[in-house]
Amino acid sequence: MKANSATHEFSFGVEVVNDCKLWRAPCANQIKNEVVATYNGVENPKTTPIASKSFKSEFTSCFGGDEGTSDFVVNVDFLKCVYKEQVTLCKLTTTLKAEDGFTSYQWTTVSGTETVNATTQNLVVSAPGVYRVAKSKTGCATMYEEFTVIPNIYKANHPVESMIASKQISGETYVCPSTGEKNTLRCICVVRTLLSI
Repeated sequence: MKANSATHEFSFGVEVVNDCKLWRAPCANQIKNEVVATYNGVENPKTTPIASKSFKSEFTSCFGGDEGTSDFVVNVDFLKCVYKEQVTLCKLTTTLKAEDGFTSYQWTTVSGTETVNATTQNLVVSAPGVYRVAKSKTGCATMYEEFTVIPNIYKANHPVESMIASKQISGETYVCPSTGEKNTLRCICVVRTLLSI
């Protein structure tokens, strides 16, 4: 820069993420930009450079205007842009945890046999299905998370259980009340044949 030179204007572009999994925190669609410029000239050498931040209002004179961030809001349809997660039901219950920082939560069942109507951040479920939570905070857009709870296929499809059910073998299936795991009791009969020579 030179003394009495023309006014220079600086601009910069901002690109926002396009992945709905990243729009999870409160007010995530409110973008706050801030630029800091420092200057240490030949005519006014200083140990500490002159520093100036960006202004949230129009620049009027030297160090004029109000320092602050330049804010804008990304127009996102959060009914369609939903954070989604898949959870495996490994035990009798599993806990679904919504993002921190919101002041209110409202859980509903999208599909499945378990009906929920909770207003807590965490939700304990005991059945497979799709569960959705609406998250609200004053001054922010209402955002949503959706959890698909699936059964543990390795334990749900017990090979011996299916053989007992189809009467291929004799036995009974028991469910452990503390873990929900299936155990089978099988009856094996061995017939001995004596052959006299």
